[in-house]
Amino acid sequence: MGSHVFVGKERLQSRAARGFMWTMGGTAEAAGNWDALLAPLATVPRENGSQALLQTARWLTEHLEAAGWEVTQHWYTAYPYEQRALGLVLLVGGLTYAVCMWRRRFGWAALLAISLPLLVVAQIDFRLPLTWFAPFPQPNVVARWPNPNAREILVFSAHFDTKTDVFDHVTRAPILLFSVPATLLMSAVAAGSFVAQQAGSLTVGRLALARILGWMGAAYSALVAAAFSGGMLLDRRSAGALDNGAACAVLLRFAEELRKDPPHGVEVYLVLFSGEELAAQGSAALLQGWKPSPAGRSVKVINLDPWGASTEIRVLGAERGFLRGSAPSPEVIALLDEAHRKVKAVSVPTLPLMGLTDAWMWLQHGYLAATIFTAVPPFELPRALHSADDNIARVDPHSLDFSVEFLGTIVRILESNANAPSPEIHLPTAVQENQGAMEKELSHAYEQ
Repeated sequence: MGSHVFVGKERLQSRAARGFMWTMGGTAEAAGNWDALLAPLATVPRENGSQALLQTARWLTEHLEAAGWEVTQHWYTAYPYEQRALGLVLLVGGLTYAVCMWRRRFGWAALLAISLPLLVVAQIDFRLPLTWFAPFPQPNVVARWPNPNAREILVFSAHFDTKTDVFDHVTRAPILLFSVPATLLMSAVAAGSFVAQQAGSLTVGRLALARILGWMGAAYSALVAAAFSGGMLLDRRSAGALDNGAACAVLLRFAEELRKDPPHGVEVYLVLFSGEELAAQGSAALLQGWKPSPAGRSVKVINLDPWGASTEIRVLGAERGFLRGSAPSPEVIALLDEAHRKVKAVSVPTLPLMGLTDAWMWLQHGYLAATIFTAVPPFELPRALHSADDNIARVDPHSLDFSVEFLGTIVRILESNANAPSPEIHLPTAVQENQGAMEKELSHAYEQ
């Protein structure tokens, strides 16, 4: 994986039509108010494969460098049209399944019913590219406050790319959850009809059922295609204010605050990902070859996504694709809980919700990680994510101030733990005597 350190100070092009300037000149102003930080992170779409995403990456890099952080851009090859292409393939596959069922090509229908979900798993869980012919180089941004003698590594991560869909997570969830029973039903009826056809025992009822399943396959594939690909047809694009521009703004402000009083026992990283909306392509690429710590130092990762809706913080209960999943780290949850009790006097809830965020990749690579998000009842996760309604008007400025305090509290707790003397381990007397006898026996054997 290619990477390079970005050190240029060249001003970016003005985007007056977007209502702000992509310039380094706004850094000082951004450090004093939220509007200047949110302007490029909550008002402009930053879709993967776009120049706006590259400009945002440079803007983030310049701000973090100006704050005194050691900043690296990690470049990787993204495939920005993957999920759009996947939806179209599923639509064609579902319609083909329907035609096969109607024309009594039951063997082909069964093969399609089995192959299409395998394609989804390959693309989402294993990131096998469908659009290998349309790559796009784009960066993640990694900032480090060096402290090589620290005993603890603390990573805060968030993503700065955006995505526009037809459905939000509440509407999309039942469509995707129905995929398992729909696949089983479609494949079972197709396979059963094929067996009956080969045995010469096709009945009128069996043919009617096959026709119904053909209609179901066509309708369901249209819904899935709308979920994956429909967003490319919309004129109004999501500016990703809550998902996840506000989190990036918080990390920029936090970078300024940490510089004023840096920790001594903790080394802090701020990792800003692109490609999260592409089944975590960016974090998967980064973690294939990047190690935040040499052996012997503990690494804890806190991922913010989505953020900025309220001061009500929740821990995401599970990270998973279609096939593989991981639970958040109990050690990180305990750290979050201690910090939350210090600032709000109550424990932080862990909700039984599933998501696919960059923490999924951290967990897959063996890191202690958890995703936290700001909740909005009754659905907890804010509505209208991935839509044009996810705009700057939905960001609660008070929640951003609270977020900086919360992250600072986490650092102070970990700093206190890192500086605490290691507890002495007192073995029971019987264990000590047995250990002494073993040492004498080994010494005697060595002398002989």
